[in-house]
Amino acid sequence: MLMIPVYQNRYFKGLKIYVFYLFILGVILIVKDDVIKYHDGYKNGVILPNWFYLKDWGMQWLSLFTFYRFSLNGSLNEERLKKYTFIFVGMALLSFIGYQKNYNIQYGMSSKSFGDITNNAGYDFLGLLPYLFLWKNKIVQYSLLAFLFIFILLSMKRGAIIIGILVIFWLMFHNLKSAERKERLYLLCFTFIVIILGIYYTLDLYESNPYMQRRVLATQNNDSSDRDIIYSKMLNYLINDTDIYYKIFGGGAYYTVRINGIEAHNDWLEILVCGGLMGFSLFVNYWCCFLKQLVYAKNYKVCYNIIGVCLFITFVQTFFSMSTITIPMSAIMTYSMFATENDMDY
Repeated sequence: MLMIPVYQNRYFKGLKIYVFYLFILGVILIVKDDVIKYHDGYKNGVILPNWFYLKDWGMQWLSLFTFYRFSLNGSLNEERLKKYTFIFVGMALLSFIGYQKNYNIQYGMSSKSFGDITNNAGYDFLGLLPYLFLWKNKIVQYSLLAFLFIFILLSMKRGAIIIGILVIFWLMFHNLKSAERKERLYLLCFTFIVIILGIYYTLDLYESNPYMQRRVLATQNNDSSDRDIIYSKMLNYLINDTDIYYKIFGGGAYYTVRINGIEAHNDWLEILVCGGLMGFSLFVNYWCCFLKQLVYAKNYKVCYNIIGVCLFITFVQTFFSMSTITIPMSAIMTYSMFATENDMDY
């Protein structure tokens, strides 16, 4: 990871040092041979192997370096990314079905179908939205958009649905802005039809799905799925129960699970508790470098939008979930960064 050349890439300069700090936390956990056990939420009673921290973070972050290397040696390009779109969609669909089956087995609910539970695999479909910017053929683009949106909606993940809708409007605005004047009216009508169909499908699903109705009602009643309780515990710990050492360096990998029984469901609190002010400052620096990379790409229309959408999706997630950069998102994001650095906007 440290040997991969990044040249002028601002993003990786911030990512390297942050990932290295997480690596240190993971190694310390393995050396100490601590037992981490969930005692809250749906994972109650689950024991985490002490190497799991490195596996979890490694799967997410190291794929970024891998795909950037593929971009450098020419193994990753626009045409391959278009082909990979359908492979990644298939992988997301299998993940979605697998999550549903595992849920039914775990809770003995064989009758549960799509849309009847909260399916975390919805974030896999959310991570595929940047691929829509690759397709100039609007039939293919909007067909993929409809497919991804349906499964994001069926996941019943409120955060994913809100982010997904905003990204879709981002895409539509980009299409209208970049269209030729004589094509704009046709595209505007086509976009309007797509929006109407999307609203109709959403309302029809809402009317026929009691679980979705409960989720909407919970949102209206400010039900945060106990996140307010989790955040309160974390903040109370940081303010009242830590000495100067823990404030600076944190309690170590999975320390939120130790004191709360479950992760913080907020990346900022998670890194502050586990990595202290040191880890928190590196996390802030990471996002600053991500933003600088976006600004650097401002003259490259498609790349700028792809990097911007990836930044938007992952940054917003940090405030209510554990932000993840999926493998498909890693591929398109790093190639877009490589393309801007080599003056090859596509």
